[in-house]
Amino acid sequence: MNNSELFQELLTKWLKCIVSNTDDQNSISNQISSMLWNEASYNIVRQAYFLAPKDNDGGIQINDLVFNLLDTSYAQSQLMSIRRIVDTYFIEGEKGVYSLTSLLDDMKINCFLLTRGNVLKKNGTKDGLTKSEYRHKYFDNLAIKQPKSRCSDDAINPKVFDRLKEKLIGTCTDVTIYVNQYLAHAATIESREKKQSEKIRITMEHIHLAHKMICQVTNVITCLLEGINFHFLPSAAIFKEHLFEYIDRPLVNKKDFPTLEKAWSDYETETRNWGSLPLEELHLDD
Repeated sequence: MNNSELFQELLTKWLKCIVSNTDDQNSISNQISSMLWNEASYNIVRQAYFLAPKDNDGGIQINDLVFNLLDTSYAQSQLMSIRRIVDTYFIEGEKGVYSLTSLLDDMKINCFLLTRGNVLKKNGTKDGLTKSEYRHKYFDNLAIKQPKSRCSDDAINPKVFDRLKEKLIGTCTDVTIYVNQYLAHAATIESREKKQSEKIRITMEHIHLAHKMICQVTNVITCLLEGINFHFLPSAAIFKEHLFEYIDRPLVNKKDFPTLEKAWSDYETETRNWGSLPLEELHLDD
């Protein structure tokens, strides 16, 4: 297999990692789209919270049970999503993952194949390169080449992938530490002290900056490989008729409160019966 054929094989793998034709929910583009959609949805709910009518004491008339659940679920899902997309496992193997970090590492290892002749080869031709000046200029910047000295053997500078990874990891470090200590694992006091994780205070700004960096790093890769900038958040116009449908309706009528009370009571009763596991179920005599 020559270098051109090897590059095409790798290109197929990298693009599958970014945007799968099989609509793989784990592809990087789908991970990002899901993150941004949930972020946009939460922003609407948060705005609605502050627009909600006030009671006589000035308190917002929003049920704490519902909003606290939304608040907690939003934070945990966003932090886990950010941690997942900067996962450090390799793309291939039994523990292979689709993450930006694994993609950057794989591209750096094979950056000698990221030549102008391979990356900018015009579809349907054997030797011709695309005439897109935008793509050539983009390649020039990543290969540290002047337009007058362009040639097919120009290769992407491997520092590109180091710098992108530094930007990505640097922006997401606090989130990653927090998730590893509090969400993915229940770290001991000693472990938390070693990582100084108790000093980390995650804010919405952490999440916003992580989203922005993840999108920007991904688009450096897609601009290089495909000449495309992705817009990961679907346009609200697509869902215009249904986006805010029923948002002005109460969640439940007051006459149905007994049904809700029974649901809580039934679950509470069940959990109170979860005493010690009957020892005979351990089958210690077997």
